[in-house]
Amino acid sequence: MLRNRLMAAVIATLVLLADAHVSQIYAVEMGTATKVPGSVATWLAFQFRDQVSLYAIGTTPTSGYVLSLEQSAIDIFPPEFTFYWVPPTGIVMQVVLPYCERATFLSRPPQTTITVHDAAGPHKVSVQAGKSYANLCPRD
Repeated sequence: MLRNRLMAAVIATLVLLADAHVSQIYAVEMGTATKVPGSVATWLAFQFRDQVSLYAIGTTPTSGYVLSLEQSAIDIFPPEFTFYWVPPTGIVMQVVLPYCERATFLSRPPQTTITVHDAAGPHKVSVQAGKSYANLCPRD
């Protein structure tokens, strides 16, 4: 009986967390959420043939963060990118979670660096040539 109550409480908590996360994603898509530059532990960039892949790798302080690695609206080449996150609202799990976000663009000439922006400001990321790490991020 106690086990059933405990399972019901766990399921109810997970449903609340899922509902809050879905609401937050909807707010991001509708443009009503507040995006802020996020913290990135490691930046990696690789060019394989004509494709340049940029990776932002790190951890979030709790669950519920919505992450994005976005190309700048400035029309320059090579493009610049900014890593954003939307902090969670409501109830979240107090766990540190890893993330890996990827952005790609096409470039026939070899690139040597890409400018990126995060909470610590702008950075120049060296592009490693001739390598392909398509599966570096688990969900890619």
